[in-house]
Amino acid sequence: MKIKYAYTRLNVNDYFASRNFYQEVLGFKVLYADDMQEYAELDTGETKITILNRARLPEFINCSLRYDEHNAKLVLSFTVDDIEETITQMFL
Repeated sequence: MKIKYAYTRLNVNDYFASRNFYQEVLGFKVLYADDMQEYAELDTGETKITILNRARLPEFINCSLRYDEHNAKLVLSFTVDDIEETITQMFL
């Protein structure tokens, strides 16, 4: 079983202010940005950070979640070679 950290997604209230902070203040390079969808991917040098307007969370994950202030603000994403094997080894 091999698990690799992929990226961190920040679900933010103000996409444009957040993108400006990470791009202009911290100097992270924008790898991809869709300002209409309020989503961006930035390179930190070691990994990447993605930014998403929290209000767009249900459409982003194609789910009927209702948006409220308690939805995830931070998501850590990992890649695995075989999801079924990983679940079995970790949780069963």
